Amino acid sequence: MSDKFLAVELSLKFKQTSEYKEGVLNIHEAFQRHDLMADINFKTRKLEVLSRNLITGLSTAEKDALETDIKTKVSTLKTIILTE
Repeated sequence: MSDKFLAVELSLKFKQTSEYKEGVLNIHEAFQRHDLMADINFKTRKLEVLSRNLITGLSTAEKDALETDIKTKVSTLKTIILTE
C-alpha cells in the first residue's frame, strides 16, 4: 500500500516540476518579447526623429547601424513569436 502511495506522490512531484519549469519558461519568453518590442519602439522613434532632423549629431554610419540593429531585433522578434 505504501509503495503505491509513494509512486503516486513521485508522479505528482514530476508533474509539478514539469509545470513549474514550463511556467518559468513562459514568463521568461514574455519578458524577452516585451523587452525586444520596447527596444524596437525606442530605436524606431529615434530613427524617425533623426530623419526629421529634429536632433543632430549622429553620423550616417551611426544611423545605418541603428537601422540595422532595428532590422535584426525585428527578425529576432519574428522568430520568437513564430516558434510558439
